[in-house]
Amino acid sequence: MPVTTKEEASYEYVYCASGFTQYKPYVLDLDSTAHGYINAAPATLAVGQRVGVPQGTTTTVAGWYPFCVKGACIALVDGTSNVADGGWIELINAGVAFITDSDTTRSANSVGIVLEAQATDAATATHVFLTGDPVQIAGS
Repeated sequence: MPVTTKEEASYEYVYCASGFTQYKPYVLDLDSTAHGYINAAPATLAVGQRVGVPQGTTTTVAGWYPFCVKGACIALVDGTSNVADGGWIELINAGVAFITDSDTTRSANSVGIVLEAQATDAATATHVFLTGDPVQIAGS
């Protein structure tokens, strides 16, 4: 449930028991009372998972924080496999950054597209556009 829209993006407040890392993508989940929280590290799942990216400064303090779930934001992208401008990105098992999914074709794993090419061999803050759709988490 989006709580705010800012600059073409939708955000949800998510409970983080031990804080978060700025721009790192997380798998989001709901508890029994439909409160959002960070799930464990991304794991291989063939069913739709919700992904969100915190835009705030890294913190270790527990609390509720806004996560971008749809639209334009900044996220960590690993360009080891050269992510092309406009290419589709995905989050894989135990991933700490998005990686290239396909330059041209959307898949069940595609969380969004990159808005600038990324070829750095490390998790680097990059402009992306998230679809907001549930995705599958691939093993590799």
